[in-house]
Amino acid sequence: MKRTTIKLPIVRCGINGEGIGFQYGKPVFVEGALMDEVVEAMMVETTPRYGKAKLKKVIEPSPHRIQPKCRLSNRCDGCGLNHCDYVGQLMIKSHILNESLLKYGPTIDLHHIHPIIGSSITNGYRDSCKLYFGDDHGKLGVGLYRKNSHDFVLINDQCTIHDPAINTLIRLLLDWLNHHHFPLYDRKTKSGLRGVCIRVLNDQASMVLVGSKDVFDRIDWKELVLTTGVSVMGSIINTKREIHNLLDGMIMYHTPKHALSFEMNDMVYTIRPQAFFQLNPDQLVTMIDIIASMMPDRARVFEGYCGIGILGLALHTKIKSLIGVEIIESAIVDARSNAKRNRIDGYTYYCGESAALFRKLDRVEPFDILLLDPPRSGLDSAMIQTIIHSGVPTIIYVSCNPVTLAKNLKSLSKHYRVDSLQPLDMFPFTPHVETIVALHRTDM
Repeated sequence: MKRTTIKLPIVRCGINGEGIGFQYGKPVFVEGALMDEVVEAMMVETTPRYGKAKLKKVIEPSPHRIQPKCRLSNRCDGCGLNHCDYVGQLMIKSHILNESLLKYGPTIDLHHIHPIIGSSITNGYRDSCKLYFGDDHGKLGVGLYRKNSHDFVLINDQCTIHDPAINTLIRLLLDWLNHHHFPLYDRKTKSGLRGVCIRVLNDQASMVLVGSKDVFDRIDWKELVLTTGVSVMGSIINTKREIHNLLDGMIMYHTPKHALSFEMNDMVYTIRPQAFFQLNPDQLVTMIDIIASMMPDRARVFEGYCGIGILGLALHTKIKSLIGVEIIESAIVDARSNAKRNRIDGYTYYCGESAALFRKLDRVEPFDILLLDPPRSGLDSAMIQTIIHSGVPTIIYVSCNPVTLAKNLKSLSKHYRVDSLQPLDMFPFTPHVETIVALHRTDM
């Protein structure tokens, strides 16, 4: 196609935070543009339904446009809203949620949709990272691949949303690896270092390296632990052609400790490197308070997609009994351990499919509340149908994807009404928005 340059007023934002203008009645998506701006953009894709354009120049800037603090903002697409002030970010996230509900969801009483709750910390909030090793002028560096591409973006210790302790650990790790001349992974020889995963919690840290056995055999793990000061050090041998999840594999530990401890509201949780854990611990406390306000006391709860059990355990003062289900066996081991460690009685955890176990157990003794925190893909059709046929009176749904949330609410809308919908910003400078929804049965 001919790459023409157009002048475009931006009137909306898309679900990924991009600006949207209209040319000849057709939407044109411009990454990096903000609502209420006029931009100059070059068309890079056109279809019968929409177009995509690359931002060339901002002619009339939004009052919310700022100079990004991150020097990598033009290359790394990890933070899609680096060019927007925080007030504007919250407006965009609210717009993304409302547009998703309008396009895909049921009709919801606007009084039940609450204003978004912002994060008290907007920089340095992220408690973990998963980065790939790459070339840094002949040395090892770490970074990410841009979305849908093989373009490697070198980040090293420069990320502004990482906890500063993560950046310090990255610097110490790279200095040590380069001093000892450890190699970058070579796909042909299947040898070298591929990635690193770091988590910091309560002034402790875990670090897991991913690469080949021959390289790991050469590492002096005691020296590396002393150099970095981490509490948990591990390695995963992975020489598969593609890695979709750096922590997909068996961890070999090189420290006596295999997990970090996290304290929250007088509770202590064990967090292993593979475990899912919210990236913004401060907002996790806010999330739990919101869920608690939606729950009656002394409830019998089924917690689907429970992970290591943190949500249900943190709400134990509101709960009479709980059954938690998770498909990942190691997470269930941790959930049981966390319940025992905190002396929480009446909690039982099973490894399996949430829909199948909820259907089976709800028939034996009906639950009062279904607490759900599914992955970005949302609830599958099996869970939707199971919920509809169960008659469970209350659902509390924690969502990290407004589109799948809206579609799921639409599917449930003939049987449930939305009584409260609370958006929450867990991820400043990104277009992501967390939402907690309370639904109640209407046809029983």
